[in-house]
This record gives sequence, structure tokens and C-alpha cells, in this order.
Amino acid sequence: MKLISKSIFALLTFGFLSSCDISDDKNFCSYSAGVGTTAVTGPETAAIDEEISFTVSFSVDSTCGSFLQFHQVESGNEITITVNAEYKGCNCDTTVTARTATYKFKALRAGVYKLIFKKTNTESITKTITVE
Repeated sequence: MKLISKSIFALLTFGFLSSCDISDDKNFCSYSAGVGTTAVTGPETAAIDEEISFTVSFSVDSTCGSFLQFHQVESGNEITITVNAEYKGCNCDTTVTARTATYKFKALRAGVYKLIFKKTNTESITKTITVE
């Protein structure tokens, strides 16, 4: 029984290791990073429980950059939003490239909300939304 268990373990280990290709450079040419917002357009008012959309413009450092996700931190009625981009590929032109993504916002209660889109660590674009 011990011999069978060791044989199965050895077979599984070999199978796992042989499926990994350590010479595959694409594993080393993919990363994500926060990028600065360059412009934000969208409405200034909304109804309670109404989803509204904002077009968020940002720049990536190469032609391999694309939108990954919005990272947001909420503090009461203020939401600080950072655009995260992903870079996939090793052979990319290092041209700064403009991109856009849609940010969706919905408030469940009335109030004035501030959406703070990060341009840099010290600068931002603020959109104030009145929800009634």
C-alpha cells in the first residue's frame, strides 16, 4: 500500500512539474499597475437606486496596456477611485496610449456624493453627484 501511495505521489508530482514551462517568457511579461485618470465625463444627478455611468479616460505606458479594474475606497459619501491597468506581452511599443473605461455608480440613499478619481498621488478629478 505504501508503495502504491508513493508511486501515485511521484506520478502526480511529475505530471505537475512537466506541465510547467519555466522557459515561457510570457509569465515575466505580464503585470498590473495603477495609472492616472486624465478625464471623467458623466451626469451630475441621479435618482435613488439608479445606475449611472461615467466615461473614464486614462493613459497606459505602452501598446500592451489595457483596463483591468477600478479600485475604490469608500469613506462615507466619498469614493476614491484608482484605475488599474494590466500589461500583457513582451514586445510592446513604449508609446503612451489613451484608453477609456466605464465606471458605474449607484446610490441606495439620497445625498451628495463625491467621486474622486486619482490623477496622481497628489492630484485628482472630483465629480459631485446629487442623488434624490
